[in-house]
Amino acid sequence: MEFKVAEVQKRLFVTGNSSGLGHGFTEAYLDRGWRVYGCSRRGCDIRSADLDDVRCDLTDFDALPPALDVLLGTADRLDLVILNAGILGEIKPMSATSMDELQRIMEINVWSNKQVLDWLLEHADVKEAE
Repeated sequence: MEFKVAEVQKRLFVTGNSSGLGHGFTEAYLDRGWRVYGCSRRGCDIRSADLDDVRCDLTDFDALPPALDVLLGTADRLDLVILNAGILGEIKPMSATSMDELQRIMEINVWSNKQVLDWLLEHADVKEAE
């Protein structure tokens, strides 16, 4: 008699999944049978029973942890995290870039990711990659 072990559905958390690469990652992993947890400012337009999605602005540092609580609070694990959300900003000489522009870019590209990582380290069972 041969027994088959049921395959456990893999789980992805991706930020910035409403468009661009994040949207593509969401589609690709759903197509491969993964459960996807996503967050973005506009929300993802993909409809799937395997997609949990919340709208949140990653630079709203007060609202971000509660949004992650709602999105990921019941996830028993994550197999992959893709911190994709970000902006390039206008390409121009640094001397022509205002401090406000640089601060906005840093809030999205650096500080929001720090807050997401802090949440994950506090709430998730984080294991080193093999």
